Amino acid sequence: MTVPLEQRQIVFLMYENRSGSTFLASRLDKHEEVAVTIETEAFADLLETGPAIRSAADVDRVVETFFGDEKFGQWGVGREELRARLAGLAMPAPFEAIVRAVLDLHFAGAAAPCYLVKGTRLTHHISRLRREIPSAKFLHIIRDPRGVFGSQKQSVGSYTARAMNEDPLDAGRRWAANARRVDRVAGPDLMEVRYEDLITAYDATMAAVRRFVSRADLPPLGNAAGPQGDAYLARIPEDQRHLHGNLAEKPKADRIEAWRQELTDVEIALTQQGAGEMLAKKGYEPDMTAGRRAGRVNLLAQRFRLAGRTAWRRIANTWRYAATGRLLWRIRVVLYRWRAGW
Repeated sequence: MTVPLEQRQIVFLMYENRSGSTFLASRLDKHEEVAVTIETEAFADLLETGPAIRSAADVDRVVETFFGDEKFGQWGVGREELRARLAGLAMPAPFEAIVRAVLDLHFAGAAAPCYLVKGTRLTHHISRLRREIPSAKFLHIIRDPRGVFGSQKQSVGSYTARAMNEDPLDAGRRWAANARRVDRVAGPDLMEVRYEDLITAYDATMAAVRRFVSRADLPPLGNAAGPQGDAYLARIPEDQRHLHGNLAEKPKADRIEAWRQELTDVEIALTQQGAGEMLAKKGYEPDMTAGRRAGRVNLLAQRFRLAGRTAWRRIANTWRYAATGRLLWRIRVVLYRWRAGW
């Protein structure tokens, strides 16, 4: 059964970095009914800078928006190929038409009935995405913030050559803000998946995900063979594969609480402090003695030291945006999030 492009189901996969999103994406990629993208922030960029095409000038702007995202540049879509496809859309071309055209190009016309789009900043845009693509669905994968920070601390970013995050308080706050943001827009078109459930109850959790992704008028998702995701790993750009070495292996249950050995008492206490009430709300039990083990004076001193490092890191990022000509774009993104309630 060939499903027309305009009728294919679009699912947005949202997450904090190092939450298990690539693991989940790789397992859905094993279903021939689902075409799964590698990560990009280009669709969020487009929403933040103008999502529709009304003129030839808009075509150029949208093309530059897509290729302004380094990760989209690794999708295998040519700049002129994209320009020609967008110029051929009926004007005015809404966001949904642009998304479907880009996905069709990326997957070279493959007629999978379901597209899964992967990006971290999509949580900022769920309400807007609902308006732009009413049939869309949303998957949010969440992981214990202490596990998230433990993994971020050990993972070197592909573009920065630095640890993804070294500030546990900042990591906890970001995790909590993301969780609250998703909770505010909960609905039947949004499913939240706990990474821990995916690891410890793989079959049941994946069955629930398949039911959610499926649609009555589309071919059902069958059972995919095996839990390994090596085929998806091969599609990830080589400079990012070091972050996803476990995809070709079976799930490791011991990773769920590895943070207990990998984080210091200070890091555990500060991550929990940043996560606040959302830690227990999402079913993660606080370590009630971490603060006492760390010591109040030591905890305060480390908090100020880490805050200084985080501030310096943000200044360095500002210089990096300026050096690459993307500072005004970054300011627009921040203002957009501020107006939207962050």
